[in-house]
Amino acid sequence: MDESEPNAVELKGSLEGLLYVAAQCGAYHYWVRQVKPQLGSEGERYGFGPKDFIGNSIIEATLLFIRKTNEFFKAPAKKHKPDTLYAYRFSNYCGGSEVLSAEEEAELHKRVGHITARGIRQGPKEWPIYDLVKRSLTHWQLFFEFLALRHFHDDLECKGQVEGYANVIEDLIRKMNADVEGTS
Repeated sequence: MDESEPNAVELKGSLEGLLYVAAQCGAYHYWVRQVKPQLGSEGERYGFGPKDFIGNSIIEATLLFIRKTNEFFKAPAKKHKPDTLYAYRFSNYCGGSEVLSAEEEAELHKRVGHITARGIRQGPKEWPIYDLVKRSLTHWQLFFEFLALRHFHDDLECKGQVEGYANVIEDLIRKMNADVEGTS
C-alpha cells in the first residue's frame, strides 16, 4: 500500500472531497434553520423523539467534520502520516492556526470522537456550535481563496473551481450571519 505524500495530481483530485468536508461543517445551520422547524413532535415518547435523534446525529456529525477540519489545518509535524492531506501540502499554505483551541480539541476528541466516561463525570457539554462552524468555514474560505491565487493560479479550470468553492462557503457564512443577526 502506497503511503507516500500526495503528488500534484492527487492534490488536484482531492478538491471535491475538501469542499465536501467544508460544506458538511455547515450542516447544523441547515438543520436548525430549514429542516427542524418543519418537523413536528410525531413519535415522541417521554419528550424525546425522531427530531431529537436526527438533531443529535447532525450535531455530532458537524462536530466530527469540524474535528477533521481542525486536523487538516494543523501546522507541519513529524508525526503526520505522509499520505494524510493537510493544508500545508498545497504550496506550503500556512493560513494561521488550527480551528480549535487545545482544550476544545481534547474535549471534542473525548466526547465525540470516542465513547468515554467524561460525560458521566462532568455532565453534558454545551458546544458553541455556531462559533465553531463559523471558524471552520472561515478557514476553508481563506484556504480556497489561497488556492485560487497561489496554488492553481496557472490552471484556469482549477482556479475557477476553487474560486467557486470559496464563494459557496462565503455565501453560507453570510447566511449564518444574517440568521444570527435576525434572531438578536
